[in-house]
Amino acid sequence: MSTSTKSRQRSFFERLTSADENSSAAAATRPAATSTSAPRKPIAQQIRLGALIAVAIVLYAVQAPVLGAAYGLGAWGMLLALPGSVGVVLAHYNPRAAVGVVLLGTVLITFALLPNGLFSDGAAVYALPVPWTVCSMLALFACTLLLGYSVPLRDAAITYGAMILVSLALEVLAGGFTGAFFVAAWVSLVLGAIGLGIRQLRASEARAKQHKQISEQEREQREMLQEKAQVARELHDVVAHHMSVITVQASSAEYRIPNLPDEVRREFQEISEQSRSSLAELRRILGVLRGDEAQAERAPQPGVEDLPRVIEHVGRAGTKVDFVSADLSDLERSVSIATYRIVQESLSNVVRHAAGSPARVVIERSIGSVEISVRNPAPQHPVNPMPGSGHGLRGMRERAVALGGTLATGQTADGGFEVLAWLPTSAENAEAWELDLQGNT
Repeated sequence: MSTSTKSRQRSFFERLTSADENSSAAAATRPAATSTSAPRKPIAQQIRLGALIAVAIVLYAVQAPVLGAAYGLGAWGMLLALPGSVGVVLAHYNPRAAVGVVLLGTVLITFALLPNGLFSDGAAVYALPVPWTVCSMLALFACTLLLGYSVPLRDAAITYGAMILVSLALEVLAGGFTGAFFVAAWVSLVLGAIGLGIRQLRASEARAKQHKQISEQEREQREMLQEKAQVARELHDVVAHHMSVITVQASSAEYRIPNLPDEVRREFQEISEQSRSSLAELRRILGVLRGDEAQAERAPQPGVEDLPRVIEHVGRAGTKVDFVSADLSDLERSVSIATYRIVQESLSNVVRHAAGSPARVVIERSIGSVEISVRNPAPQHPVNPMPGSGHGLRGMRERAVALGGTLATGQTADGGFEVLAWLPTSAENAEAWELDLQGNT
């Protein structure tokens, strides 16, 4: 790539980057209600957490005095009642860990109640549920319900199995199996299955909702395609008809109107050629609107070999074009089409926004790339710009990016306008330009 074109394009990129940074900074300084408020949790999760906290408080209020008085643990009962309540709240965030915490509390209570244990002599204690106290079982039930609802089946089964094994060991250690063990085991299993069922039901509802959304999107797409086909028919009935009439009238003018001057005859011939070209383009676009992409792909598209005709048409519209081009005969078809479209749109913008101003088109060829420059000075007299769709610059940029290239636009020092594009002829050249640009910024 030539040094002058490369430096000019880099200056345009720096200007565009600066503009993007300024717009981003302006957007960041705008007051926005959403930026100052933290995302809120779903109301259902808030309700669940609140309910678990309330259950934990009630369980602790019951468990602590029961362990202290009925089980004879005294002040230690306040400490040993904590794991069950903590596990209930922890189940909202990590049900597996919550089951472990509740199980840890049960182990501590069991060892405290053993004969010759650390905190009790064991006298007449086993008339009460041991090792699973009533409050410990209720805490376990809450945890296993959320375990089935929130944890994958395999992990939940492993957690439940570990809980059963530890409970069996505690039962053996306490001197035999009690009814509390079977209640804890079976009710926990049932509640875990209920949680799993609720999760499966919610998942089925989510899948049904997703399928409904997909169906609605497909329906909207069908309606859009039908609307596009209707638009294509209307365009064909209205625009194509009038274009055909213009073509016929321009072609037959020299035969219908006698004694036409040569200059007028050439003008009619030019109108006929342009209308035929426009009609061919219109039919190709109508094929796309009708959904016949294959036919549209087969339709011939103009390339760099058609640029002299574009420059001639622009010259007839009053814009003098200085065209300098390297040998482009061996370009790939995609690069040739993109080059043609970029030059065509750039010159059309000159005609619309700077009518009468000369334009200079330079297409250079280097190893593995094509460089395009379309430049025009400021108009010498006030110009009333012709209305446009506003999609021309974006379309040119999209064509360049699609090939792995770049395109920059901006005003020149003399008040004119310039379009600079770099189109690689291979992906390797595109990556090389990207690395070179990053290394020099």
